[in-house]
Amino acid sequence: MADAVVWVSAFRPEVPAFPAERTLIVLAPPGTALADEPAVFIPVGTPGIDHAAHVFRSDTVVALRARGLIDRGLPDAATVLKAIAAALPEEAPAC
Repeated sequence: MADAVVWVSAFRPEVPAFPAERTLIVLAPPGTALADEPAVFIPVGTPGIDHAAHVFRSDTVVALRARGLIDRGLPDAATVLKAIAAALPEEAPAC
């Protein structure tokens, strides 16, 4: 059983329902629809909109190079995840 759920979605503004007893951490675009208030919400940019990216089409195996269209000052999800990983201890404490 997991202690927490980390939901990362830079595209879709909907978050599925998770068990209420789980700590929910969400990395998603501003305006994401949340049924319950997460323990942590970190707004991230949408690839190709807020920052340059390679976007893969789902109907074929094609990568599209997309430039950032607007600057809302939002980080990409990878940058946020790297910062979280860097802040964690190297080794988890023994239980």
